[in-house]
Amino acid sequence: KDEIDNESSFQRLEYFKTAIKRQGLITRTERDLQSHESERINDKHKKDIDRRADNLLVQERYISLEELQQQYQRQSELEDLQFNNTKKQFAVADSVADKSIAENLRDKRKADAENINPSSEKVKAPQGTTAQELVQLLKNHEGGWLWDVIESTKPVWVLGGQGSGKSSFAASIVMCRKAIFDWNITSIVDAHGHKNRAKAWKLLIPLEPELIGERNDYLAIGEAMDEAVQRWSDRTENDTPIQTLWDELTQLSLQDDCKESVKKFVRHSLTDVRKAAEYLVCISHAFTNAASGNAEGFNDLRQSETIQIKRKSKNGRVPLNHAEISGLYNDDGNLIESKRVTVPDWFYPDSLLRFISAR
Repeated sequence: KDEIDNESSFQRLEYFKTAIKRQGLITRTERDLQSHESERINDKHKKDIDRRADNLLVQERYISLEELQQQYQRQSELEDLQFNNTKKQFAVADSVADKSIAENLRDKRKADAENINPSSEKVKAPQGTTAQELVQLLKNHEGGWLWDVIESTKPVWVLGGQGSGKSSFAASIVMCRKAIFDWNITSIVDAHGHKNRAKAWKLLIPLEPELIGERNDYLAIGEAMDEAVQRWSDRTENDTPIQTLWDELTQLSLQDDCKESVKKFVRHSLTDVRKAAEYLVCISHAFTNAASGNAEGFNDLRQSETIQIKRKSKNGRVPLNHAEISGLYNDDGNLIESKRVTVPDWFYPDSLLRFISAR
């Protein structure tokens, strides 16, 4: 009984404390409201008194109406200047915060890349390793088809099933263009980017691209495609060339958040990128209408205005060293619809890293 009584007394005391705190909060709120209202009333009265005093000065001809209006105008201009200055201070604070965030994200990307591949920043190029050497390797391999791919202004589509080496081939193209022409890769659009950071893109991350669409963010991917189409409209051939990489286009046309954007993206990429100085590398399982955004009516243009490299694998795990390429032109200017080629062992991101380190 004593325990029950003590518990009951304790609960009543706690309820009483809560009621006192609640009442105190209500009272303070009312007091603050009354104080604020009093300040507003006093301010209004002061303005009324000032206005009546100004009118009296005009009536007594101590000051003309024009001079009074000029004073009002100067006061209004001063208040506008103060307001604009305050806005600028907020804008400066926002820009400083944005800069800090961007720098932090950049440092984080570098730190992540170093953790993933700590030796990448420390690799030293062998003596004599130059961009010219890489160009000669590309030109000397099987009639120079790799060099034709690297220097082409057409979008490059790397195709194939799982384990065929699509991503490593695409990354190798980006790295060659960086090593030879110093073209920066500005973005990697990949719904599985959070997984590929440590694998397919581990040597591209130190080049500081923006990684878009991670964790199946198809809305962000659609927005990136819309921005790309607008960018191609604004950029010209005289702008500094850039690279962008677009992964897993196979299923994007099936995603509600980006299917319309994919269609527009593919259609404009066939005609706009060359004059925008943007070099696209796209990855897909196939080059069907569905994989290219269901851009109907553009089949012939897709075949002639893109380079398609089809890779294959052994048992879906080991990439084969042979591939098929379409979209290049022969010496007579005729389109090569399909040609069997081989991918050399040195055309791999780890092997190409030394050329970028030599820059």
